[in-house]
Amino acid sequence: MSKPDFDRRRLSFRSYVSAILQSQFCRKKLPNPEVYYRSQGLNLSGGGMWRSTRCPFHHDRNPSLRINMERGGFCCMACGAKGGDVLDFHRKRYGMTFKEAVQALGAWRNTE
Repeated sequence: MSKPDFDRRRLSFRSYVSAILQSQFCRKKLPNPEVYYRSQGLNLSGGGMWRSTRCPFHHDRNPSLRINMERGGFCCMACGAKGGDVLDFHRKRYGMTFKEAVQALGAWRNTE
């Protein structure tokens, strides 16, 4: 796998490392949102594009976490936890770095 096509001298070290990490990330390999959230033990209710469930980020008695089944984005109406996809959810729930979460979800390209 080749490195991203850009001029390294124009970027800070942090931007360079971020670009390298993101070049190894394959968004298409992220799991289907409905399959992923059900595998996390969340009981999804409702129909259509948005589903509701109890939020795992705080003690929740009533379903306050809304999940977009198309993109995987989520938003808790009670505690404010939010993210754009299953990767954000996985990182937040398990306290992982970007790379750790991508690898755990099987969306990391092998460079061998």
